[in-house]
Amino acid sequence: MKFDDIFKPAGAAEGQTITSYYNLDDGQMMRKTMDLLNLCKTSDALDSVILDTGLALADTKEETAVLFYLMQKAVLSEVMQVSEKSTTLLEFTRNAIERMDAEAQTEYASLMVEQMLEAGMLDIENDEDDE
Repeated sequence: MKFDDIFKPAGAAEGQTITSYYNLDDGQMMRKTMDLLNLCKTSDALDSVILDTGLALADTKEETAVLFYLMQKAVLSEVMQVSEKSTTLLEFTRNAIERMDAEAQTEYASLMVEQMLEAGMLDIENDEDDE
């Protein structure tokens, strides 16, 4: 994970971390953040469980504030990484489709539309029945 805990409050030194600003242990806060982030990645974790766990992990109000600040940055970092990977995969797919012959492209498009309809991702009404 590539997130930092640099922040810009009034009176903070340039490049100062939020953990050092509040005199908290960097390693301990990173472990707590990673524990909470791993909980977020489980598909069955409710948001209330994540929030309650974060509150339980923190010993002071400063730790709570810092933990949720770091958690926010970590989640945003994860979202950006997944977004970059998705963009790369879409680019690979586009390149592969462009190399296919016209018949294969048509078949691929047909299969994709079929799957999207089955998943409810497309809302296409049949206009032929209206005529």
